Amino acid sequence: MKQKKCIKCGVRLHPTDWIILKDMNTLPICDNCSLSKKEINNIVIQNKDKDKLIN
Repeated sequence: MKQKKCIKCGVRLHPTDWIILKDMNTLPICDNCSLSKKEINNIVIQNKDKDKLIN
């Protein structure tokens, strides 16, 4: 299986992480990059707004 890399920083993803992201139909983004911008239901919230929850 070819190693997948984060589309933002280029870090190799763990194979299990890629399987989960693929099943969720989500772009390959590592945990560090996804924490820098909170992503909820394809809505991106900037760091200054991360304390607000979107339901």
